[in-house]
Amino acid sequence: MSEVVRILSWTSLVYGLLSLSSPRVGHAGGIESTVAGARAVGRGGAMGASATGFDALRYNPARLHLTKRWNMGLDAQLHVTEVCFDREDLDGTTYPTVCNEAGPLIVPQLGVSIPLGKRFGIAFGILPPPSATSKLEFGDPTDGTIEVDGQRVASPSRHANVITDNSALFPTVGFSASLHERIRAGLSFGSGIVMVKSISYTAGMPGAGPTLDTRNALSGVDYFVPKVVFAVDAEPIDGFSIASITTYTADVNADAALFLSGLSGGGFSTRVDGVKVNQPFGWETAVALRYAHSRFDVEVDVAYQGHAATQQTTVDIPDDAALPIDVSVDGMPLGALPDVKYVERRWRNQFVLRAGGDAIVLPDRLWLRAGVSYESNGNTHGYQSVENFLAPRTALHVGASVRVHQALQLNFGYSKIFQPDTTVAPGDARIEQGVGSRPPPLDDPSRTVYINGGRYRGGVHVIALGLTFELPAPESKPTLAAAKTSEDPANRERQ
Repeated sequence: MSEVVRILSWTSLVYGLLSLSSPRVGHAGGIESTVAGARAVGRGGAMGASATGFDALRYNPARLHLTKRWNMGLDAQLHVTEVCFDREDLDGTTYPTVCNEAGPLIVPQLGVSIPLGKRFGIAFGILPPPSATSKLEFGDPTDGTIEVDGQRVASPSRHANVITDNSALFPTVGFSASLHERIRAGLSFGSGIVMVKSISYTAGMPGAGPTLDTRNALSGVDYFVPKVVFAVDAEPIDGFSIASITTYTADVNADAALFLSGLSGGGFSTRVDGVKVNQPFGWETAVALRYAHSRFDVEVDVAYQGHAATQQTTVDIPDDAALPIDVSVDGMPLGALPDVKYVERRWRNQFVLRAGGDAIVLPDRLWLRAGVSYESNGNTHGYQSVENFLAPRTALHVGASVRVHQALQLNFGYSKIFQPDTTVAPGDARIEQGVGSRPPPLDDPSRTVYINGGRYRGGVHVIALGLTFELPAPESKPTLAAAKTSEDPANRERQ
C-alpha cells in the first residue's frame, strides 16, 4: 500500500474521536426513555401525587409513610425500540435503510419502604437512571456493516453511531415526614453507577470509502453520580392532593479507555487510558394534581425538564497521549492525539404532560388503569442522528393489578410510544463527518461532509411486570393523611 494511504489511515486513527458517540444515559426525552415501574407505565407516569410504598421512592418521597405495612417491590420492564434511518446527502447518493438491530432491553428496579410510626417513613432501593436507556445497534460491532440482499455493506450510520450500550444503577435511600396532618415532605438521595460504551467510525478523508475507516470504541464508568429529589405533598381538602417534586442529577464524569483500530495501512490497534467523558444529566421540576374517589382516582402531572445545558459532550484525552508511530507531514507529527474533542448534542428544555388513573373493578382484588403522556421536541433541528433522536412523542398506556394473596400483588403495564417521522434535509444537517486528514483541496470548509441528513422513524413498545409484597408492621394508629389515602383506589391496594 502506498505511503499516502498509510499516512491517511494513521491520521484517521489520530482524529477518530471526532465521530465518537456520546453516552445517552441522562436525558428524559428521546426515543429510548420511559417512565419506570409497572404501575407507572400503566397510568402514563402520572404518579407524583399518588405514589405510595416503594413507588414513592422514585416519584414522590414525601409519601413514603402513607401505608400501614412494609412494602417491597420488584419491577422489570422490557423495551422494544424501533429506530430506522434513511440517509440522504447533497450528492444524491443512494444508501440502504439501517434500523436498530439490538434485542429487547430489560430495565429492573427493586426496593422496600418502611413506615416508622405515625409520621415518618424510610425506603431503600436500586433504581434505573432518571430515564431508562435502550441499547442501539446499527451494524456489526466488529466491522460496522449491515446485511443488504445477502451482502455485507458499510452501515450508512457508522460515522454517527454503530453501538450505544449504556447501563446505570442508582442505589437510593429516601425519608418522609408529616409536617402537619395534611402536609408532608420528603427527600431521597441516590449514588449512581453509570457505565458507558459506544462504537463509531471515522473516515480517512472527507467522502472516503469504508476501506480507510477507523473503528472508535469508547468504554468507561462513573462510580459516583449523585441524584437528589425533594418533594412536598399536601391534601388541602379531602380527596384532592397536590405535590411539587424537584429532581437534580449531577453530570456523568466517566473514567474511560479509548480503543482505536483499522484495517488499512497493514492494520493497527491502540488503547488510550485516562480519557474523561463528561455528559450532563440535567434537572426536572414537576407539579402533580390528583382527585381520589372511593372507587377511582385521576391525576395530571406537568413537568419541565432542563436539558438545554447539554449542548456538547466532552471527551478529554490526556495531554501526553500519542500513538506508537513516527510519521509526520511537513514537519507536523501525526502521532499526537487531540487534547479535547466535543460531540454536538444541542438538546432543548422539554415540556412533559402525564395523565392517568386507577379504577377498582373488584374491591381488594382487581384494579385497572390507563393513561396518556406527551413530551415536546428535545432536539435543535439539524442535530438529529440515530443516537440523538429526541422528537416529540405521544404515548398510550394501560395496566392492571391483581391481588393473588393477602401479601402479594401482581402488576402489569404496557405502553406504545409514537413519534412522528423526522426529516433533516441534507442542507440542514449539522453533524460533521469525522475525518483523519483533509489534504488540499479537501481542506476547504465547503468540502465538509455532513452525515445526518435523511429521514428518521421510530417508536417504542414497553411491557412492564411487577410484584408487590406487603409485610405486616407493628400496629399503630395511622395519621389522618394515611387514613384518608387508604380509602382511595390507588392506595387502598397498598393496605
